[in-house]
Amino acid sequence: MTELGMIAPAAGGSILAQFDEVLAAAAPGLAGRVRAAAFDAGTGRLDLIPDAPAYGT
Repeated sequence: MTELGMIAPAAGGSILAQFDEVLAAAAPGLAGRVRAAAFDAGTGRLDLIPDAPAYGT
C-alpha cells in the first residue's frame, strides 16, 4: 500500500471498506472481477471471491 501512495487504515478501519480503491490501484485488470469477503487483521489474510473461476487463479 505504501508503494502506491496509500496509508493503512487507522485502528478500527477496514481494508474491506477500501478494497475497491486498493484493487484498482494494485491490479486494475481485476477491478470489478473480485470482491473482498473477509479480512483477518491478526494474520493479514484477505479472503476474496472471484466472479469467475479464471479470476481465482
